[in-house]
Amino acid sequence: MIRRPPRSTLFPYTTLFRSRESMEEIEKAIFCVSLSTESPKTLTERGKALLHGDGKSIWFDKSQNYIFFANGKAGANCEHALADAPALGHIWEYVMTKEVLERVYSEDGRCMPMPARFRQGSFSKPQRLVWDVSAALATKIQNAMKFMNTNLQDLDLQIGDHDSWGKGFIKKCKVSPDAFIQLALQLAYYRDSGKFAQTYEASMTRLYLNGRTETVRSCTSEAADFVMAMESTSVSHEEKIRLLRIASDKHQTLYRDAMNGMGIDRHLFALYVGCLGLGYESKFLKKVLSRPWTLSTSQQPHQQLTDVPDVNLPVFKDKLGPGGGFGPVSDDGYGVSYMLSCDSKFFFHVSSKHSSPQTSSKKFLQAIFQSLEDLKLLFDSQ
Repeated sequence: MIRRPPRSTLFPYTTLFRSRESMEEIEKAIFCVSLSTESPKTLTERGKALLHGDGKSIWFDKSQNYIFFANGKAGANCEHALADAPALGHIWEYVMTKEVLERVYSEDGRCMPMPARFRQGSFSKPQRLVWDVSAALATKIQNAMKFMNTNLQDLDLQIGDHDSWGKGFIKKCKVSPDAFIQLALQLAYYRDSGKFAQTYEASMTRLYLNGRTETVRSCTSEAADFVMAMESTSVSHEEKIRLLRIASDKHQTLYRDAMNGMGIDRHLFALYVGCLGLGYESKFLKKVLSRPWTLSTSQQPHQQLTDVPDVNLPVFKDKLGPGGGFGPVSDDGYGVSYMLSCDSKFFFHVSSKHSSPQTSSKKFLQAIFQSLEDLKLLFDSQ
């Protein structure tokens, strides 16, 4: 609740105290929960509501926000200061899996009775937080909302459910599913823009204490050779498959190197930070680190829990979550997040900016799906 006090009746320190107290309550919380009156119908609508909402419905400074919609759907808005996406996704997967396996809700959506051994612990009753906002601060908030709305309207997000086949087919081809998807992305981007672009794929370094991420630079010479072969009518199917396997092997090598601390990007960034601290300017580092990541990509892990049934069982087909997405890193680029949720389905989150004449998330998502089908046809022909 925002309350604007009369200036003549309120001492300055009172405003500071009440707002600070409310802020401290939020900062002490592990996470924030939003109960939304909205009922997004499509995956894309729900994705936008979770990614940015209306600019006022999510406390973006908190690493974990959980949003529950009026139609019973739910999701999370997460920020990476606390942990990377797999760790936060692991939490959400545990919650959603527990709901399915333990049947904590009845068919009409009500909570099931608690077991006889359950004893309610102590808890605090909800309290409304009061904020005293000066006229100057209110103006800043209004300006921030205008800026936020401009950016919200500019975000072009599309979420696609590719359910005709999945990683089960790719594994039969004896190709890495992640490499297969990354090559499809390279082919789709070349067809969409007529060129190649610097590509970022996130890799986890959780094999190490306090490990976070490393970069896999997916747009390799081997990937480019494969794409050019795919666009040529004079190259045989057998040669295209041979080049695909070479590009896939290269990608797997880069991914393994990144996981095992042999990537280059975090090392280069550390050198850059060291140069800044020493007052030294490196033209090489400045040039390398200022190049835009036109394609920023990430695969999300699925079923990180171990003692659970196989997600490929038919009974769980309608329980598969689409994962999450993120905005584009470059003004003229794409953010692509994908989840290989089971052997028969992919989910893609594609983001870009409406203000860029070079991008269209809907068009690029269609190009990705077409590239996947074209890669599949190579092996179908055998």
